[in-house]
Amino acid sequence: MGRRDYPVPRDNAYNTGGITGSVDLILAPVVRIEDLYAVANWKTGDIHIRANLHNAGNKSMLGSVAFQCASARGAETIVSVASERSLLPGDNEVNVVIHVPDHRLWELNDPFLYRVTGRVQLNGNPGIDEQSIRCGFRDFRFENGYFRLNGRRIRLHGTLYTILQYPISQTTPYDEDLLRRDILNMKMMGFNAIRITCGAALPRQLDLIDEMGLLVCEEHFGAREMAVSPALEERWDRSIEGIVRRDRNHPSIIMWSLLNEVADGPLFRHVVDSLQRLRVLDESRIMLLASGRFDNDPRIGSLSNPGSRVWESTGLRDVHAYPPSPHSAADVLEMRNPRSEFNFNGTLAEPQVKEQMNSAENWKPVLLSEFGVCGAQDYPRFLRHFEQLGKEHAADAELYREKMNAFDADWKKWKLDDCWPRPEDYFAESQRVQAKLVLDDYNAWQANPALVGDFTSTQITDAWFHGCGITSYFRELKPGMADALNDMAMPVRWCLFVDQVNVYRGATLHLEVFLVNHDALSPGTYPARIQVVGPQATRHLEITVQIEIPKPDGREVPFSRPVFSRDLVVTGPPGRYRFLATFERGAAAGGGEAEFYVGDTEGMPEIATKVVVWGDDRQLAAWLKSRNIHFSQSLAPTQTARELIVASGRQSGRSAPQAFSELAQRIARGSAVVFLTPETLLDGPFTGQPVPLRWAPLSSKILPQLAHTPDAYFRADPWAKEHPVFAGLSSGGILDYTLYRDIISSTVFRGLDPSVEAISGAIQTSGGQDDYHSDLTVAAYKLGAGRVILNSLKIRQNLGTNPTAERLLRNLLNYAAQGIEQPVAELPAGFDGQPRSPILRDEFAARAP
Repeated sequence: MGRRDYPVPRDNAYNTGGITGSVDLILAPVVRIEDLYAVANWKTGDIHIRANLHNAGNKSMLGSVAFQCASARGAETIVSVASERSLLPGDNEVNVVIHVPDHRLWELNDPFLYRVTGRVQLNGNPGIDEQSIRCGFRDFRFENGYFRLNGRRIRLHGTLYTILQYPISQTTPYDEDLLRRDILNMKMMGFNAIRITCGAALPRQLDLIDEMGLLVCEEHFGAREMAVSPALEERWDRSIEGIVRRDRNHPSIIMWSLLNEVADGPLFRHVVDSLQRLRVLDESRIMLLASGRFDNDPRIGSLSNPGSRVWESTGLRDVHAYPPSPHSAADVLEMRNPRSEFNFNGTLAEPQVKEQMNSAENWKPVLLSEFGVCGAQDYPRFLRHFEQLGKEHAADAELYREKMNAFDADWKKWKLDDCWPRPEDYFAESQRVQAKLVLDDYNAWQANPALVGDFTSTQITDAWFHGCGITSYFRELKPGMADALNDMAMPVRWCLFVDQVNVYRGATLHLEVFLVNHDALSPGTYPARIQVVGPQATRHLEITVQIEIPKPDGREVPFSRPVFSRDLVVTGPPGRYRFLATFERGAAAGGGEAEFYVGDTEGMPEIATKVVVWGDDRQLAAWLKSRNIHFSQSLAPTQTARELIVASGRQSGRSAPQAFSELAQRIARGSAVVFLTPETLLDGPFTGQPVPLRWAPLSSKILPQLAHTPDAYFRADPWAKEHPVFAGLSSGGILDYTLYRDIISSTVFRGLDPSVEAISGAIQTSGGQDDYHSDLTVAAYKLGAGRVILNSLKIRQNLGTNPTAERLLRNLLNYAAQGIEQPVAELPAGFDGQPRSPILRDEFAARAP
């Protein structure tokens, strides 16, 4: 048994076929219980039982039909009913109500289960057919702007769970403990909910979830966009109806998710019209129309509550959002803004009608049903696991071997052992960085007062051959994840924000503190200490504020609210600063820390060599002037010395072939050029699609490209060596996402000649359609007697506001200037400054004047 994708599995979870679960061959009496469905009324203690008794004979028969209820933990019957019935040939529906006195509710911290048993026996026949199911008394709905479990509002905090993702066979775990471990890890990490995606759960998983006390939003295989065909509607109906019938007795299931990221079209419209039919199968749960609402039709509500037969205008916005990492200041503001339209991905447009609000404020509640970031898939460790199990030739093992081979080749090509002693150290660091980014991402979302629930796509385990898991493909906990996830799950939590994370001394920062309270704090006054602490434990702010938790007045306050806001002029020494919030008594909160960096113009590297600005960039010239750096804005008509050139912006005044040909000849005679902006080497603006570096002065026939590497859900790790370009800065591994927040770039150089000096780059090992790439962001190479440095980091964009950008530019210029004092060299024999690539040589000649 197991999935079969050929030649090897590739970035998918829906293409699962064949038998994926147990198969039972049942020998039953002529009259048997075909289906048993129980709905427990949480208020009254009544259990409504609906049974389908199937008579396989050709005539009516008299039989005894009995139902009983007991605690699932014990055998003692609490209540039972029995009657004699005439059972017609075929299906016979029997409806019975039994009452459980002093019933116990199914709660997250006390998931009490009852067992309902049905029995049928024909008169005068010793054969008995019996079937048992478990159920629980609970109610879950969305009402007045919040989700509510058994009448109390609850903040959903969940994880995605892609089932049928086990090593070797995919669809069946090679070790049954893997299945149990997933559920235990969810509970341990503080989640109260699970969104099961890319199919439905295995029944034995749901049994365990019922017992552990987790809430489930269950999908099915037909939830994703299917190919349009005459059988489209029938296929979808069969998919959802089969899952509802099979799993509707599990009290842990509180929502059926009908679609996922499906645009408006035939399937979406069919699902909208299917609510009445689905309500015949189950009246007791929320029907969630379309996760992510990629249809963008605000006229249709996102859910239908238990008992409802319409798509309700609750105002709930169901959002999938993946802002780039690192999050910019603008991204963070949008993530926190309750009125934001979250333009990070396909989301529901703002309705044109007034709908329910979740507070007196003018915003609508948000269910963030997808967000999060990936890290590296640990190729070497996965391969060791396959070898240990004797399964190194399994399809997924072959896939990871292919990826590891590509990684090994780039490891040697870019000399990455200058960063990490061994490949294993890179993969471990990537996962530690992933844990930090997961927490930073959630910190921003959690501060949004409109947020009433979330399901993180940094799910419980690596799935889809993505590095998205809290645990790995082999269910090993990733470094840093336990701390991050437990912090995220705290019912009381601080969310702190600094509007800038890298500033010059004397800058004014804006500090904000949000308090997240999931109804865990009693009314009262809570003193809290707010601090800003700099290098050598210097204090720059230290005050006590009083946080007031109001008494209930009939109005529910948002889970998150701002409690502190202040500007701060930073006058302390350069270095790392911590912004802190701490309760002095009465509350045990998570979170409570943000960081930022302060730099100074004093102590910056001096630039002793005259700089020539090549290109139309007046702002760069103005910055050089403000820093008293000797420069000119044009090259001398005749080259009499080696020059230090910084190229930025577009070349103007001459044709590109002529200008770049002359520039290449100057480099070949010994000048050094820093291409500060990669767009300088293109014909037009960079759109993200790979494009040749058309005007790059190259020393080889290899044609490199400017490309985009993933920076959202899929994410490349930005790295830098300990190199003169990064002197005085943190380097020698993955870049610090705070220090370099505004510098890290998803624009990369792809396909450079292996002979270049790799200084910094980006490694994409998180999976996805790009699968694997190892690209560069700063690279140097020789051209004749001179030197070329390519840069795609966002240095130019941050000059004047970010000390790290200034230090990097100074370092780049000083590194490029090495040997600049030597005399001008002769042009290499046959050098004409034209591209070496045969592909571009003809075009170059054609465009020359």
